[in-house]
Amino acid sequence: YWKEKIKQRYIELKGNTYSNDKFIIRPANSIEDMKEEGEQQNNCVYKDYSEKYANGNTDIYFMRKINSIKKSLVTVEVLDGKIRQKYQKCNQIVTKEQDKFLDLWENKVLKAA
Repeated sequence: YWKEKIKQRYIELKGNTYSNDKFIIRPANSIEDMKEEGEQQNNCVYKDYSEKYANGNTDIYFMRKINSIKKSLVTVEVLDGKIRQKYQKCNQIVTKEQDKFLDLWENKVLKAA
């Protein structure tokens, strides 16, 4: 049930994908994607946010290094067009460089949507 809804959410949100020469951010694209993110990040995104994301109650994005897109870097929750949470592995705070990229994305892409 969530599988199809999450795929649909990805289609709705994929226009918010953004990248520069170092990072890329994109929405979660499947239930498997959510599970893998939770495992790599050692966080609760899969367990606590899959249903919320599937039902459109929150938006979930994954930030990666452009040269290592399969390796999780930052998990981001967006609510009402604003970043609500942004954490690295084990819920550690993001670096200044990551934060700068996320601010740029929020201002250029999310606020324009």
